Amino acid sequence: MTVFDTSSAFVYSTVYYNSYRGSQMLAVPIKISNQMLNFQVLPKDSAWSSAAGVYMFCVSPGLLGGLRLLPKYIGQARNFADRIGNHERWEEASALGANCVMAAIVDNAADREVIERELIARYQPELNEQFRSAGLLGGYTYTH
Repeated sequence: MTVFDTSSAFVYSTVYYNSYRGSQMLAVPIKISNQMLNFQVLPKDSAWSSAAGVYMFCVSPGLLGGLRLLPKYIGQARNFADRIGNHERWEEASALGANCVMAAIVDNAADREVIERELIARYQPELNEQFRSAGLLGGYTYTH
């Protein structure tokens, strides 16, 4: 299963090509909570699946020695299609420069809660006030 509705996408290893929009989408592996999660990087207006998982509204300034993703908001969803399309924090995140969503499927609700807390503590997104601590500052850099 994927966070993206694959009826309009072709899957090539960790790079996704969306034939409908004509754009490439990356899958970024992040180790969190003693497991490796593959976060797909997608535009907010993508055709989201009904899968459950965790997501991050991120700033992606583009490729320059790697893709740097700066989370502005981190959350979890029981259903990506219901949650992300009309999210109440997207306007604020967008005003801070968010231009993409990173999302990973996590079926178990308790696991989603733990992963969300750990991601917030690690990345300290500006729009999350709960679960923040003295975590790592900055974004996640993906290079291939």
